[in-house]
Amino acid sequence: FAEAVRQVVTIMRVTRADDPIVLVPRLKDGFAHTGVEVYYAGAVSQGYRLCYGEDKSCAVSNVGDFAANLLGCTVDGSGSLCGHSKYMNEVKSGLMSSGSCTNNNAVAAAEQDILFP
Repeated sequence: FAEAVRQVVTIMRVTRADDPIVLVPRLKDGFAHTGVEVYYAGAVSQGYRLCYGEDKSCAVSNVGDFAANLLGCTVDGSGSLCGHSKYMNEVKSGLMSSGSCTNNNAVAAAEQDILFP
């Protein structure tokens, strides 16, 4: 499936070193990601690395930290310790959630631009 998608569509997925969600489902269970991975090993200001396939030097390299990172996502309800909730925090303010959107018309317009340029 992943290969068939790669042939038709260009997909890029953004990952963080401390985001446990990007590691599931597991590779050893036969899952494969599609597209190019834009990997942030640290702060956004430190830049990113483009990774192709299941590059062992990108998000997959953090599999040993999975339990600790997952715990950070479940310890408090605010998401402040969860890497999955902190994408681009240096650039934006607030967590990535529906509650962060204050102008639903602007959100709808942005979605329209993305889906139908």
